[in-house]
Amino acid sequence: MGNTRHLYRKCGAKYIDYITGRKPTLPFLICLDGHPIGYVQTYRMEDYPDYNALIGYPHKAAMFDIFIGEQDFLHRGYGSVIMRRFVEEIVFPTFAVEHCLIGPEPENAGAIRAYEKAGFRYYATITNADGIREHIMAMTKQA
Repeated sequence: MGNTRHLYRKCGAKYIDYITGRKPTLPFLICLDGHPIGYVQTYRMEDYPDYNALIGYPHKAAMFDIFIGEQDFLHRGYGSVIMRRFVEEIVFPTFAVEHCLIGPEPENAGAIRAYEKAGFRYYATITNADGIREHIMAMTKQA
């Protein structure tokens, strides 16, 4: 699983604000049979107004980011299942929204295919405040 202490020193300061609730992003570990295999976070777009305006999505929405960090679980179909369940069971009920967005880099064809399998569809391509291009995809809650 790698050096967890190094990961905390490198990333801990950023994520501690999420964990303690000082920032409005909700963090989660992805676990399979009690073994952590990745990370996912979600937030209301309205809590990040500059980013929300940049994307220009016409509906009230939440966004999420996902990272599967264990090699044994990559490219095996876990991602789309995890995403679908996370959005349906966590994102939609937590934020009372009908729409969820995700923003992979346009060159990440594997991730885009997984998001499409989960039910996301292309919305727009933007360049974020860090100068990184994002292929914004949206999912609408099923009735």
